[in-house]
Amino acid sequence: SGWVVRDNVFARIRAPAGHLAGPAVLFWRNSIGTVVERNLFLECDRAVALGLSAPDPALARDAETVYDHQGGIVRNNMVYRAAGAVTGDVGISVNHARNFRVVHNTVIQNGTFAWGAIEYRFASSDGRIRGNLTDAPIWQRDGARAEVEDNEVHPRSRGFVVVPDAVLHRRPGAVTVIDR
Repeated sequence: SGWVVRDNVFARIRAPAGHLAGPAVLFWRNSIGTVVERNLFLECDRAVALGLSAPDPALARDAETVYDHQGGIVRNNMVYRAAGAVTGDVGISVNHARNFRVVHNTVIQNGTFAWGAIEYRFASSDGRIRGNLTDAPIWQRDGARAEVEDNEVHPRSRGFVVVPDAVLHRRPGAVTVIDR
């Protein structure tokens, strides 16, 4: 309860070829009130997951049976994978998560996982996804619910130049994203 992960760099957290590493930052088993903010995730298979699997009352805090995470915030993070990198998975994921907020993140995966940059999954999940910039869809799965507002989805980083340190610069004449 109450963990904060802030101002870190997570780089190259990957599994061997043909496998998938767990999220660089994972809170589950009825974690409550976590904050993941202002982190940089470079070339990781998966960046952040609030909740992971169906709750197991034998392992979860307070023998929780509905939620794997409650009240988490994922905000102002940068997730980046270069084109041609070994494929990974979704950048930010919420699973069996109640009252989550995923706000103002940038997730650029350059086609390494086309299904989604941010996913919210399972019918028990309910929260808010707002003001994110991604190059793949925001992916609703398995009956999850969320207020999804003011996100900018630009396939394959259209409109941005990304330099090796994962700093985004707007291309001349590209779409304006200020105040959106």
